[in-house]
Amino acid sequence: MLRTLLISLPAVFVLALIPARASTVQYNLAVDQCTGSCGPSGTIFGTVTLTDTVANVVRVRVRLASDYEFSQTDSPVTVAWNLLGNPTVIANDLPSGWSLLNSTAGSLPMTTKDDFEYGLTCCGARNSNSSAQLGSLNFTLTGSGLSTSSFEGTPSDHFFAVDIYNAATGTPDAGKTGVVETAAPQFGIADTPEPGSVVLLGCGLVMFAWMLWKRAKPRNYAAGK
Repeated sequence: MLRTLLISLPAVFVLALIPARASTVQYNLAVDQCTGSCGPSGTIFGTVTLTDTVANVVRVRVRLASDYEFSQTDSPVTVAWNLLGNPTVIANDLPSGWSLLNSTAGSLPMTTKDDFEYGLTCCGARNSNSSAQLGSLNFTLTGSGLSTSSFEGTPSDHFFAVDIYNAATGTPDAGKTGVVETAAPQFGIADTPEPGSVVLLGCGLVMFAWMLWKRAKPRNYAAGK
């Protein structure tokens, strides 16, 4: 019996450490394709962070740097991306004023160099400061087989495109509105154990201790007699 328990214990540890893990990928918005430039060379205009939550669901967080806002210029697309396999997707938890432009893959021109397949729209036509949206966006994207590894680059190796407005330095007719894009992931994939893994490990250890106690109890009782 004890031998069986000792053999089973390593299996408990393995099972506890292997299950669901949350993968996070972060991209920098650093490719300036604004007319007239939206910032000095080397500017990081913001980040796009993807996190696996449950199967087929990815949490998306877009954060623009200070003084930058989401906008909409020549295209109805404000935030755009591509997906491997072109699945049908649903966007949930979008803030007021935002909507998914298309649930299936299409052709959405963001610049003269890049077209994207999926996109969100917001803000209305960019003709005044009041039509911009502050630079924080969170939503979840759901689709068959979807994960952080589903996002793919364009032929220019750009993974996301975001239409922005530089509120600090100009107006649209001054050439301070346009698109910034991301290149390859900046921080790779970081795996972190899900809470369920920790719970499983704890349950396994408690069960192991209880079985040892139960086995030892009759022996100790007999010795006391």
